[in-house]
Amino acid sequence: MTVTASQAVPRTEVVGRSILVVAALTTAVMAGIAIGQLGGATSQTIINETTSALSLAVFAGLFALLAWRPVSYPGVMELCFGLKLGIALIALGQREADGAWLAIIVNGLIALGLLVAYVLLRCYRAWHRQAFVRDSVRKGSTEKRSAPKGAAAKAPGAKKDAGGGTPPAQAAAKKPVTPPPPEQPGGGAAGQRPPGQDPSAQDPSAQGTAGGPAA
Repeated sequence: MTVTASQAVPRTEVVGRSILVVAALTTAVMAGIAIGQLGGATSQTIINETTSALSLAVFAGLFALLAWRPVSYPGVMELCFGLKLGIALIALGQREADGAWLAIIVNGLIALGLLVAYVLLRCYRAWHRQAFVRDSVRKGSTEKRSAPKGAAAKAPGAKKDAGGGTPPAQAAAKKPVTPPPPEQPGGGAAGQRPPGQDPSAQDPSAQGTAGGPAA
């Protein structure tokens, strides 16, 4: 099957998502190593090391979510980038500390990767998307409140029939009413005769036709 240009995924999006996947995997490996080292932590460092290990696991999940939907979480990419950049800069200023160079390299590379992915995936669109959704919801609720109510409201207790048709009260209102025929002086309706009366007694033409000419 031939893939058209509209269906093909842009290369920039593929590269940006791949960077985020690599960042998620790298952070997950670091979290696993840190969690494995908690067994040898002392009572003075157990809290700090546990916080660091769990924070790495959380960031691995955030990077995975960003790789899945880059423009669905406004502010997440910016916060992750700021944190990794801040750790790298602090470690750069404290190069004599234990593990400073490792923190500079790892966090600096992750911050650089996040910046590249941010530009390639245009993650700033997440803010515009959320604003559009918010405006659409507000507009829909406003139109719903301003919509006029129907002129013909249903009567209390009126229900539709089993087939979902018109309620009986409305069906009776729509049915045309035929007026009764006018009454004749003899007491009956027009075109009707009293019971037991000979039709020839009222219609002279019928008498002449039935009995023939008078002798």
